[in-house]
Amino acid sequence: MEKPKYNKEINMFKYLDIIAYVFLINLSLYLILRMKGSSDIFTKKDSIHLWMSTITTLLEIIFFHIYGLFSLSEKSFKDSIYSLALSIILINTLTWFITLFDRNFIYARNIFLILAIYQYFILSIWIIFSWKVQEKLSPIKNLMIIGGKDEVENIIEKLTKEKNNNINIKYICNNIEVLEDYIDEVDEIVVCSNTLDEHKEFIINQSISYNKEVYIVPKIYDIAMTNSRLKEFDDMPVLKIDSLSIPFGKRIVKRLCDIIISSIFIIVLSPIMLIVSIIIKNYDKGPILYKQERVTNGNREFKVYKFRTMVVDAEKMTGPVLATDKDPRITPVGRVLRSTRLDELPQLFNVLKGDMSIVGPRPERAYFIKEFTKEMPEFKYRTAVKAGITGLAQVLGKYTTTPEDKLRYDLMYIKNYSLFLDFKILVQTLKVIFIKESSQGVVKDKEKVFRKLDIEGLENSGIMKF
Repeated sequence: MEKPKYNKEINMFKYLDIIAYVFLINLSLYLILRMKGSSDIFTKKDSIHLWMSTITTLLEIIFFHIYGLFSLSEKSFKDSIYSLALSIILINTLTWFITLFDRNFIYARNIFLILAIYQYFILSIWIIFSWKVQEKLSPIKNLMIIGGKDEVENIIEKLTKEKNNNINIKYICNNIEVLEDYIDEVDEIVVCSNTLDEHKEFIINQSISYNKEVYIVPKIYDIAMTNSRLKEFDDMPVLKIDSLSIPFGKRIVKRLCDIIISSIFIIVLSPIMLIVSIIIKNYDKGPILYKQERVTNGNREFKVYKFRTMVVDAEKMTGPVLATDKDPRITPVGRVLRSTRLDELPQLFNVLKGDMSIVGPRPERAYFIKEFTKEMPEFKYRTAVKAGITGLAQVLGKYTTTPEDKLRYDLMYIKNYSLFLDFKILVQTLKVIFIKESSQGVVKDKEKVFRKLDIEGLENSGIMKF
């Protein structure tokens, strides 16, 4: 069956975006260099313009890809503009740094500030135009959710949080026998992880027959199948699933990168760490650092270092508990440190010591690992690699993301590990630093954004219109 016309139009705009970005960012570079130099820019200054254009274009492709600017139809307008600003800052900062090693660079270094302003202004105009056009081209898609009550409610909450998506939840289904009667009325199907495997097979077959897109919330089994390789036993095809670990050679390279990056960050950020230390000490005269037992690879325990954000002896009366939103134990200074992630900076010394990595699953306390493992036996697999300062769960999830979803992200990271993935997560971490939702504590009594489901009606009929 032929794909809908709007899909082709959206894909066409993705390619158009790439061309427009490259053209506009080089146009701004040409205009600034011409304004700052003489009219013979393509004679004695053409080599500077050429290498700056090459570096800027390469960096643009890398950062725009990481921040999703080549897929505007999948992003909110606010996120697109924010991502553009970060990309422009990183592109010009790195280009400026490279020019420090070029003795033939004849322009004043403030040219990069002017260039960043020009690029942001010109590219913002294109993004506003492109985003609005793609929004109009993207029709409302009718959605069916298949699964049990608790997970269905969670998915509805996630989908209805986004104000800019073009999704209409039309049906909720817990009986696949009625699927064929309603599947033609929807465009996409979401399958919960608690759906039986044989039911998933039927749903996928029906979706292929009716040309519907399917989203499946993965179980650990599904994640284990990621990147499986085709092998043969004589003439019989088999899939090889690798162990849940990072190969020895890659671990060596990762460790070298950790040493280099943590050393650079410690040197560059030492003035900030000194100022934070003075502020914490002057606030209540308590200890500057907070040391706590955490678990890293191989279930090995170590003391993690953090700037103290809570009152002294915060858990003396409560015992081990997760921090909550507006937790009274957090000091005013601590709230600022948590919201800006500055409280995590001392963990750079954990990385240098070898207890942690720059990127990896966040280190948990042994108490919580024991509790989570009771409900999720697979939780123990997170310690197959070193704990990290940042990770996939931190850049794609939020502080309030459920332990189950964080576990999925952590296992996906281990299964898909590469140095580029580490770099991508590190760059994306810069984006989430100032996003409140990704740094706040667990929200208590949060307001539900979905209407109360008539579960009794759903169980009687097997399907319910939302």
